[in-house]
Amino acid sequence: MNSLEDLQNFNVRKLAVPCIPGLPGNYRHSWVNHTTNFVNLEDGACTNGVEGLWSPAKRRHKRQNGTSRGFIDSYLDEFMWFREFGGKDAMYNIWSQIHEYYKL
Repeated sequence: MNSLEDLQNFNVRKLAVPCIPGLPGNYRHSWVNHTTNFVNLEDGACTNGVEGLWSPAKRRHKRQNGTSRGFIDSYLDEFMWFREFGGKDAMYNIWSQIHEYYKL
């Protein structure tokens, strides 16, 4: 790669995706070059979904006076769990999942 344009046109997927352990086989990496478009014209990818999900996660922890870097995985797990199973049935969901995980 000899120029900035070469670097911008380089397909990161070829390097990054095979190097990340644990990705499902059907994972499809998409990206958007915001210097030219806000949507990837080839596959329709845009960053709105990611930004829309990340914003409430950050907002919640800012209200709690920040986060400890050592617990970020735990904070994100909690956020994703509440997003999926929270609401009016949160208590039922937590008890049923504990019951399922710790069978007697």
